[in-house]
Amino acid sequence: MHNEDMYAALSVLLVALSLSANASEPAWPQEPKEFQGLAFGTTEREVSSKLKVDAAIACLKIEEQRTCLHHGSVGDVKTSEIYTFDNDRLAQVPLPFQPNPYLLLRDLFVERYGKAGETWTEPFETVGGGDHTNEIHVWSGDRIVIQLEKFGPSIQEGTAVLATREWYDKTAED
Repeated sequence: MHNEDMYAALSVLLVALSLSANASEPAWPQEPKEFQGLAFGTTEREVSSKLKVDAAIACLKIEEQRTCLHHGSVGDVKTSEIYTFDNDRLAQVPLPFQPNPYLLLRDLFVERYGKAGETWTEPFETVGGGDHTNEIHVWSGDRIVIQLEKFGPSIQEGTAVLATREWYDKTAED
């Protein structure tokens, strides 16, 4: 075998090994399957039981979707938890929070879920005319998408959302 042929064969082998190694690694190794011990796809009944909430009071229909409301925390950050169901299966959990502990929550998400796949900032103007900068992080996997924003609908509230890929894609179209 000539040197040129050996180099060509070695190059092909290295490319094939690289592709097979990359194929076996998940795109997002820390992609969650659950939130607060509740697997995505869990029923409303299972969620209300695990959270120890009275479903007749804490679970209701909001904008055509069944939801269960719960006050909790992610690490040391107090959040509201809004468990949203699609066909009686947990599909999304929005987490409104006070924006002051945003950096703590962001660091906790990075610790749990790894570095966000996408991060950007965008200007944010309040109704009163104040200028701020919103920071947005998105982790995106085959099954789950997480979006964390310093400011949600106002500077008084930050927001994080954990959603199934199916739900995220479906609601992004609306």
